[in-house]
This record gives sequence, structure tokens and C-alpha cells, in this order.
Amino acid sequence: MRTDQGKSQKKASEPAKPSGTSGSSAPVPATADGDYFALDVQTLRLDVTTNFALYIKRGHAKPVLYRGNNTAFTSQVLDNLRRNHVDQLWVHKDDWEHYQEYLAENLSEMVDDPNVPEGTKCEIAYDAATNAMEHALEAGEIDAQKMAEVTDKVFEPLTKVMLGSQDAVKKFIALTKQDYSIYTKAVNVCVLGMLMVRKIMGINDPKRLIEIGAGFLLCDIGKTSWPKEILDRRGVLLPEEWNIVKEHPLSALDLLKDIPLTEEAKVIIAQHHERADGSGYPKGLKGDEIHDLAKIASLADAFVALNSKRPFADRKKTFDALTVIRDEMQGHVDPELFAQFVQLFSKGNPLDKVNAMPMMPAKEEKKPV
Repeated sequence: MRTDQGKSQKKASEPAKPSGTSGSSAPVPATADGDYFALDVQTLRLDVTTNFALYIKRGHAKPVLYRGNNTAFTSQVLDNLRRNHVDQLWVHKDDWEHYQEYLAENLSEMVDDPNVPEGTKCEIAYDAATNAMEHALEAGEIDAQKMAEVTDKVFEPLTKVMLGSQDAVKKFIALTKQDYSIYTKAVNVCVLGMLMVRKIMGINDPKRLIEIGAGFLLCDIGKTSWPKEILDRRGVLLPEEWNIVKEHPLSALDLLKDIPLTEEAKVIIAQHHERADGSGYPKGLKGDEIHDLAKIASLADAFVALNSKRPFADRKKTFDALTVIRDEMQGHVDPELFAQFVQLFSKGNPLDKVNAMPMMPAKEEKKPV
């Protein structure tokens, strides 16, 4: 499905594929070996066939083949590994996509397994979400069936992990990656937005969180129809380009018209670029005209953008990103919301300086008499 707007843009300038994609899945995580990545043996499902080969590694030696692909991982194999004190196996980077497919199919069981460490659950849930979003967007179109699969197979388990202990919250904060691909940014905004909803609004019902999370996840989906020169622009946008940018919240709703979204999710998408002082878009809403969930999305979006390496700007560290929001976005961001957002991050570090210097309300401009 592609909107008429998307078609007309393609004639003038080919819409950019989501930044960071090249027809392959999300980058393989860096490992000490380089050609292999490690996985916790507890995440492997018993009696489920793996469509990738498993390697074993001793000390600093190169990984050697342990079990070939299309082989079931049995309880006997797991017991043998435990007896030999093996808690990690390795997969060759060429099988990264096959592993991600396996992960998506079995993620729910992994999250429910009490033997899988909580930190591992956070990592695999985050990676699965990022990879699933990339595949859902790789064709440059929004497919309702693919998005439904992303929700069912990935975001329900991710939400379940997020509802765990405070340690899980800290782990997710640490996991948010700093590349600015559309799909990674979508997951980061979703994670931070859902954590804020739990903290401020006290919503812990998984179904409700998933429904709201869909709005955070998809709020920037309208950017998938932008020409690449807009995504990569280093200077000031041309007037006609700025008009395209200002329409992306509404074009996102058009792209998502075949996907069942709640009204809360839709308002997040429609209003996440509105600003408290009325300087935002697409409708220039002010203050209480903006839904609280959209204000959360706006803050999460601003932080993720600053905390990521973009084509036109270097990544700012967490403290620096929060300082920019506090000092340079007065009138854009709700001060009380910002204070709550800062508290998501660990204390006992330079972030305490931000905690100690809350954002002040924007000063009203004096009108000429």
C-alpha cells in the first residue's frame, strides 16, 4: 500500500529507504571474534529445530562447529552443555537473519522462561523489536499484516519484559542504540515512551501499554515516503521540503489507515510534533490542546534524536542531550514532564546535575503596547 502522496513524490524524487537499511537485516552485534556472535544456551528452545548452525568456543580458540543447521536442540544436548559448564554457544554472522527469524518465532517462550536471565530477555526482546521493525519497513510500504505480526510476536513479549523489575527498566535504557535509522529510532522512542507512561500515568496493563506503544512506535512512519535529500539534509530545508516535513504526522495516519489503532495511538501520531507554545506542527496546537501522550512522544523523540548519530549532527551523550532539551527547548517541552523523564536515568552520576537544575517554564514575550 502506498498513498497518492507517496506516488507523486516518487516521480519527482525516489523516496528514501529507511536510513540504515540495505536489503539486509540490522547489523550483527560486535563480538570479540568478529565473525561470530554469542547466545545464551538457555534461550534455545527444546525440541525446536534451528535453521542455523551452532558453534562452541573454548578460551581464546576459534569457534568450532557443534551442531549443524536444521537440527533439533534437545534436552539431552542442553544437559550435556550444562555438565561441561558451557553457557554460551556461537552463531556465524552469515546466519544472523536466520537467527532473527528463530528469535521472532520463539521470543514469547523465551520471555516466559524463568531460566533465561532478565538481562538476556531485555537484550533479545530489544534486538527482535528492532529487527522486526526493519523488516516491516524494508519494502518502503506499510503492510498491515506485517505490522500485526510485529505486535503479536515481538512487542507483546517486549512489553512483558518491560513490566518486570526496575533492573529491566535500567537495562532497556542502556540498550537503546545510538544509530538514527528509522526503525531503531522507532523502537527507542517506543521503549522510552512506554516507560514514561508507566511512571507518570501508572498504566501497567499489558494490553493497554501495547495499544499506546503502537502510537510511539509508528509516530514517524510518515518519514518513509520522504525523499532521501530531506532525510540527509545538512542545511536549512527548502520551503517546499519543509512543507513535506510538516505533513508527515498526517501522512503517517494515511499510511496506517488499514491498521487497527486506538484513538490514543492515533493522537500520539498526529500530535507528536506539536509544541506547548504553539510553534509545532501540523496544527500549531498549544498547551492543554496537546494530549499528554503526545507530549511524552515529543520529549522521547527529541531525546532520541539528540542521543543518536545523525547524517547532519554528531551524537550527544545522555547528559548533554538532556541539557540541550532543558536549556534550548523551553516552551516546547512540559517542564514537569521533563523532570520525570530525567528520573528514568540512573542516579549517582552527572545526570544528577540535570536533576538539580529543573527546566524553567518559558518566559512570556512582552507584546508591544
